[in-house]
Amino acid sequence: MTLDGVVEAPENWSPRYLDAAAFAFQTEQLMSADALVLGRGTYEHLAAAWSGRGSGDPFGERINAMPKYMVSRRHPRLSWNNTRLLGGEAAVTVAGLKRAGRDSLLSFGGGELTRTLIEHDLVDELCLCLYPLLVGAGRRLAAPHRRLKDFACVDAQQLDRGVLVLRYHLNHDGR
Repeated sequence: MTLDGVVEAPENWSPRYLDAAAFAFQTEQLMSADALVLGRGTYEHLAAAWSGRGSGDPFGERINAMPKYMVSRRHPRLSWNNTRLLGGEAAVTVAGLKRAGRDSLLSFGGGELTRTLIEHDLVDELCLCLYPLLVGAGRRLAAPHRRLKDFACVDAQQLDRGVLVLRYHLNHDGR
């Protein structure tokens, strides 16, 4: 996310900040997850980038091997191995997935799925990578909410090129 809150098209502005520390963070995040939960757009982007990689690359091997749940009202073709479609309303299907006992679900992106999960209190930890630039226009992470969402910062780390990794937990008690 940029300083002005933009999450759209990170491929256009984030690559200059990708260094060993950023890649180590992303790898650690992926390795600690049991499964990925992705919206259609993020799924299509990641599938195109990673589905052919893997051999000798720990990140590629892990992302290709792990279960992936793509949330969509449409019924797109699922071309990436270990992917299951979660159709219907995102909040209902992801809540069901969480109740089914998955320990750690990771969702990349910042689009409609992320906003829906936040709105329905389905995000246990919100991890934001704050990039030190302004892009001026684009889709933002936050959308109008019907009620206040209060988060507590549980960790903050600065990476080598100035990106801040901020981890927040939702205050379920309304504080």
